Amino acid sequence: METIERRVGNVIVIEMKGQADAPQDYKDFRKIIDSRSEEGLKSFVLNMSECTRLDSMGIGEIVRSLFHVMREGGGLKLACVLIKLKAFSQ
Repeated sequence: METIERRVGNVIVIEMKGQADAPQDYKDFRKIIDSRSEEGLKSFVLNMSECTRLDSMGIGEIVRSLFHVMREGGGLKLACVLIKLKAFSQ
């Protein structure tokens, strides 16, 4: 999976591209959320228009990031969520 970050005003837009179904796929996402939160940025958009697969670990990482950002008084929005969820039993 490829993770791309860009800034639009005070909003950090994170684009996830490809299949997200391995632990290392979420390291860049977590790093962006954590580092930008430390910088005082609080508004994030996760663009998933090109994310073709997401497993339960990915859903967990998104939820973890949401709670992290909310504790700091910010928000995380999901955009273009048209993905296939990997079966939880696999």
